[in-house]
Amino acid sequence: MKKCSYCGAECPDEAIVCPIDQTPFAGPTEGGWSCPKSLRPVLRYGAPIFIVVFLYFLSFGPVKHFTGKIVSQKVVHTNKGTLLAVYVQYPKWVAKVYYPAFWIFSSRDIPRPENDNFTNNPPNTALEPTPTAP
Repeated sequence: MKKCSYCGAECPDEAIVCPIDQTPFAGPTEGGWSCPKSLRPVLRYGAPIFIVVFLYFLSFGPVKHFTGKIVSQKVVHTNKGTLLAVYVQYPKWVAKVYYPAFWIFSSRDIPRPENDNFTNNPPNTALEPTPTAP
């Protein structure tokens, strides 16, 4: 039995409108999409989290481009070819806010942002020649 939201009268389940006051009963609309209850938490919490993470990584490119200052460039010759190594210095806030993005997009380990040497001294240990014993 359905209950009318306006007058409170009980009507049969097949009724589309209340026989007393002609108030339509709420029901599924034809052609509309109804979200399953199991998907509602995913859409309610997952979609905003996805949007925030997407915007975080989307903003990484412009921030990286406009806040970076080239400190030094070095040409390195290896047995596989020639490599141009560019050291870029970023402000501390970029290093702290975008540390996960730097970590994901880097090809080698980078120092942690808590280290003051992260922005002051570029890591050059990978490019310095190692002394060999004669």
